[in-house]
Amino acid sequence: MKNWYQKAFKRSVIDMHIEDWDPVFLSRFDPKEYVAALKLARADSAVVYAHSHVGHSLYPTKIGHPHACLKGRDLFKEITDACHAEGIAVVAYYSLVFNNWAYKTHPDWRIINREGRHAGQGERYGVCCPNSPYAEFVLREVEELCGGYDFEGIRFDMTFWPTVCFCSYCRKKFMQETKQDIPDAVDWNSPVWTQFQRCREQWMIDFARRVTETAKRIKPSATVEHQASTFPLGWQFGVSAGLRDCNDFLQGDFYGGYIQQSFVCKLLNNLTLKKPIGYETSLATHIGANYYKTPDYLMAQICGAMANHAAFVFIDSIDPTGALNLNIYKTMGNLFEQTAVYEPYLGGRFWPMSPFI
Repeated sequence: MKNWYQKAFKRSVIDMHIEDWDPVFLSRFDPKEYVAALKLARADSAVVYAHSHVGHSLYPTKIGHPHACLKGRDLFKEITDACHAEGIAVVAYYSLVFNNWAYKTHPDWRIINREGRHAGQGERYGVCCPNSPYAEFVLREVEELCGGYDFEGIRFDMTFWPTVCFCSYCRKKFMQETKQDIPDAVDWNSPVWTQFQRCREQWMIDFARRVTETAKRIKPSATVEHQASTFPLGWQFGVSAGLRDCNDFLQGDFYGGYIQQSFVCKLLNNLTLKKPIGYETSLATHIGANYYKTPDYLMAQICGAMANHAAFVFIDSIDPTGALNLNIYKTMGNLFEQTAVYEPYLGGRFWPMSPFI
């Protein structure tokens, strides 16, 4: 499925950040049922989790931590094989700095904030610093994943700084590069602070580049994308336009209204190296909610994406047991059937708006 993203305007993601402390977790997930649901939704591609925020791999990794509830089962391969049998392109999902297992197993890898508190402490997900040995761990897992499985693309999620990191690795790296200590206060009038901010941005680009180059070296035909929803966000995330070059195309998940959708689609369209971009949002009113959007609202979001020459990517939040709600996939199939007739006309470029309008 070469250049799969140029033809796949109906895309799907199933949220599978599921822990393994209860044996009932994922016990009801059936890859064949899931792919049948994708067919019901008329999806052209699917993001399939190989490694989630909780740090558990859905394949029998020899480097990290395989999901205990699978008991050696290779769920990732089962899903990808079933998708390929139905002509559905597969994008492998790998969570970068969010990793509960690594956070708990290697305390020295943790991002540490200004107060000396571990970022993620007391929260749902623990986060790890890409300046620590965690980066090498990630690269080895990416090598393992890309070398062992067949897929059309790979998505790296959470390519950003959740907070400003003051860990020993960041302090040492900043000292080596600038001969200065990390400043304790945010001060945009301070040359040292602004230099530190530029370093944060470059460090994240360097990390993303290493990850992308590793994936491309082993699987050159696969597309690589890093979650692009952080591009419009503030300085704290340490994301700059240079991160764009680590992606084949840009795709991001957003949960605001139509004004946000219009803005981010135009932003990503102007930044991306290749098109189409992907506009991603949840079927629920927000991630983790039990209330689904109405068909009319979803139709408006699909049309909003297509008006900006963007693929529409829907996110379904799976039940921890692995049970699916097939009704929502049927709804998406009905909507995508109506919008598919416009796909041959997508493309072109934006015409500059008159300054008098």
